[in-house]
Amino acid sequence: MILRLSSSLPSVDALLAKVAEAEGKFGCTLQAFDTQAVFSPVHLSFAIELAKTAAGAGEMISGSLRNEVLLWLACTTNFQAALREAGAKRPADFVLALIEGKEPDEGELLAALSAKKMEFEKQDEERFAEKFGIKKEALATYALEDLLLEQMATSRIRG
Repeated sequence: MILRLSSSLPSVDALLAKVAEAEGKFGCTLQAFDTQAVFSPVHLSFAIELAKTAAGAGEMISGSLRNEVLLWLACTTNFQAALREAGAKRPADFVLALIEGKEPDEGELLAALSAKKMEFEKQDEERFAEKFGIKKEALATYALEDLLLEQMATSRIRG
């Protein structure tokens, strides 16, 4: 479950408190992300899978799976940098992902978060390519999303 949401909550702290309440209510782990850090649902889904793979192999850098997802998504091993890069910044526009556990009913989850569902919009490909150092020559041959997934998968090899 990966959703782009909007909430009228007054702050990110209030949003994160609601997310924590929803986790308790539904018995799952959720994480809120900045929409500008998520190229697509596939992009975020791959970060989640990489984090789960690292956890299964005993190779997590972070102490929690939710934080590990942030590290993979931001392609860094520095948690503070990952949080600045990919953590939710505005309750009015964020991406929420189920990290682990049973998927809650979408309507109940939206009500618990005082949120409404929004559509994912096409991201600025040039900004993502520049941010991750992807060259125009590579983009002439491969889709940006594929190159972003490769960047994540190899981010810990490159250091």
